[in-house]
Amino acid sequence: YQIPEVTEIGINIPEGYSVHGIDVSRYQLEIDWERVKNYQSGDFKVDFVIIKATEGISLRDPNFGQNWNGARMQDFKMGAYHYFHPHLDPETQANFFVNSVNLQSGDIVPVLDIEEFQPGTTIEELQQSCLIWLRLIERKYGVKPIVYTSAKFYDNYFAGSEIDEYPVWIAHYHVNKPETKAKWAFWQHSDRAQIDGIEGDVDANVFKGSFEEINKYCIP
Repeated sequence: YQIPEVTEIGINIPEGYSVHGIDVSRYQLEIDWERVKNYQSGDFKVDFVIIKATEGISLRDPNFGQNWNGARMQDFKMGAYHYFHPHLDPETQANFFVNSVNLQSGDIVPVLDIEEFQPGTTIEELQQSCLIWLRLIERKYGVKPIVYTSAKFYDNYFAGSEIDEYPVWIAHYHVNKPETKAKWAFWQHSDRAQIDGIEGDVDANVFKGSFEEINKYCIP
């Protein structure tokens, strides 16, 4: 089976950014990473890739291994993310991520994907749980991990807290720039990009800065 060719990204690209990336998980099925690497649509090409690795305390993304190895073979600037479950032990979740991902010097720092608020808990409990994961990961790799969440979620649950100390990757679609209190470094601006080598929709992101500046958010 051959994935149909894609020539146009099919979305509006925010102006004023030169560094673009995608994030993927098992929902993108089997990816032809060589075609992703060679893809260009207007000024867009894939400069970095962030791949789902783990979720909760025991769910490894079934496509993680082949995505990780495939992106590595094409020499992408790449990183991995963990989908966080606030009702599960954060230390177990952090260790599960560390044991599942072989990060190298120059890779993008780990990403905590937090999108759920557990009813019956407090905002402080959510923050503390996230901070346990973030601090354990920071200690392990010697660099601050990234917090991924939506503009609204950040403003409702994290703004003004200790989580402000961490770099932020914000999701906000169909806007000219993210409307959030977060000082963001990465912005997921669409979930509808079309990328050659991938079947179906893909999340598209920009980095606020030059390609060299991404190294501030990489494993030393």
